[in-house]
Amino acid sequence: MKNVNSRTAFRNTALKLFVAVAALGAAPSAFAATANINATAQIIPPITLTQPVDIRFGNIAAGAVAGTVFMNVPVAIPAVGPTTAAPVNNSTRVATNAVAVGGTCSITILCGVGSFQIDGLANATFATVTTPATVTLTGPGPGMVLTIAAATNRRYGGAGTAGVLTGAGTLPASGTAFLLVGGTLAVGTSALQTAGAYTVVVPITVDY
Repeated sequence: MKNVNSRTAFRNTALKLFVAVAALGAAPSAFAATANINATAQIIPPITLTQPVDIRFGNIAAGAVAGTVFMNVPVAIPAVGPTTAAPVNNSTRVATNAVAVGGTCSITILCGVGSFQIDGLANATFATVTTPATVTLTGPGPGMVLTIAAATNRRYGGAGTAGVLTGAGTLPASGTAFLLVGGTLAVGTSALQTAGAYTVVVPITVDY
């Protein structure tokens, strides 16, 4: 009987010790601290391209030998938004072995670089501007290849700034910048380049 009572007493003591240890392990440490943090995210507005103006080479007279007409982008983004008539129409047009009829582009001589207005998050950097290297204008005669060199035939940035030819552009505090696009058009000989209108769609992409 004594042994039974001893075993019972031992089990009760062991159970109490286990419960005490478990309770001690569950109790918070005197050195613990708790704080909260927030998880945040912000969806920014997508970049949009609006107010497109076509690349317009204007009236061209083909020469006796094949030639080119070069539409040069301005050295700086015009201080007046380039989607208005004057800054774009006053583009530089240079013809070789062909005649750019009318000479310098103006309000009345309708030619000039292409342009887009770029809108997005204020002060954000847009790292991707994609234009095709070449496209072909089609019309009543042989196609005419337009070459758009990324390093020389496009410029983008805020109005009134130097802009950049390649690499990342920056949207100013207004969230609005501009993209100008020019290029070199290959013109066939007068014997081959049939008179008429020649056109092509030029895909352009701008992204963050």
